[in-house]
Amino acid sequence: MAPRSKRSIDVLSALSASEGRDLLHALLQAHPELTEEARSLARRGHQAVDRREVAARVVEAFDALTVEEFWSRSGRHAHGYVEPADAAWELLEETIEGHDHRFGHHRDYAG
Repeated sequence: MAPRSKRSIDVLSALSASEGRDLLHALLQAHPELTEEARSLARRGHQAVDRREVAARVVEAFDALTVEEFWSRSGRHAHGYVEPADAAWELLEETIEGHDHRFGHHRDYAG
């Protein structure tokens, strides 16, 4: 397969998230009649979050945790003693926070 020329690369696909956001704002400023349609598409995209996908990602994140991560947080430390159960809950909460933040954002704007 021959390499693609620079001309055949879709410039929109090459945009970063920040560049895409800036382009959307500029487009809507130039064409305010598209604002409601853009909002509707954004809401529809946020509603499309699949709960099974979220659950699968959380399970993957939990599966990636190692027993050494729990051990390094529990027991005696310079700041005192941490119960193993407390260390485990802390690690699980930190692991889920990233997913909650990411998908909570979708939930907040879906309505």
